[in-house]
Amino acid sequence: MEDQMDYATTVAHKLLVLTMNLLAIAAVCAGMYRASFVPDEFTPVFFKTFFAVLVPSLVLGWCAKRWLRARGQA
Repeated sequence: MEDQMDYATTVAHKLLVLTMNLLAIAAVCAGMYRASFVPDEFTPVFFKTFFAVLVPSLVLGWCAKRWLRARGQA
């Protein structure tokens, strides 16, 4: 039974890492897309959008990792 829990935790962790990577790529894409509408202020618009999307994603990932770790120890 414990082996199944370890396997499930490992799969969940790998899915979390994959999801976080996809969210980081989406943050870059969103920043580039929004900044492309304002070529004169490309960099500030990109960084505002990028960090506005990335920071909540990282916080969500951090919380999910802590939840997985707590669930794996139970």
